[in-house]
Amino acid sequence: LTSTPLAGKQKQVMNYALPALMDIYKSIRADRAGNPYSSTWSIWYDDFTAHGGKTGYRDLFKTSADRTKAIRNQINSFKLEGGWGKVEAFRQAAGGWLSDYNTAMENAIRVSVYRTAVEMGMSKDKAALQAKNITVDFNRKGQISTQAGALYAFFNANVQGTARMIETLSGP
Repeated sequence: LTSTPLAGKQKQVMNYALPALMDIYKSIRADRAGNPYSSTWSIWYDDFTAHGGKTGYRDLFKTSADRTKAIRNQINSFKLEGGWGKVEAFRQAAGGWLSDYNTAMENAIRVSVYRTAVEMGMSKDKAALQAKNITVDFNRKGQISTQAGALYAFFNANVQGTARMIETLSGP
């Protein structure tokens, strides 16, 4: 945060992080179960998401056809019957829990940064961008990220992490 407009707000962001994490997780789990859930942090999380702040690795697809195929496969997995259907149902439940936990962990600090920035008077769009770029943004890719990523695991994360470290070390 020291090299961002939120310099000096580290304590506030960290104080927000744990309550944000817990409520974001509850909100995601409730949403998966089809139940409404509303709290201060779930409202901030929804607002943050609406302004483009949410990022994640798991839900990225190269094309809309890839996304359609993934959805079709998920729907078809529910059609399985018998013993394998139970195994698949368990896999889906465990995978869902892990995905929800990962999403909450990935975005708790970002939502904390977003809220802090908005409370400082930053526009919601700028605050979402600031929050999105506070750590590695898996949605952002350069021209060669896809090809290099096939050859070098986590190429994109390494490039962004190095750039962010240089930015931080350069000072505010």
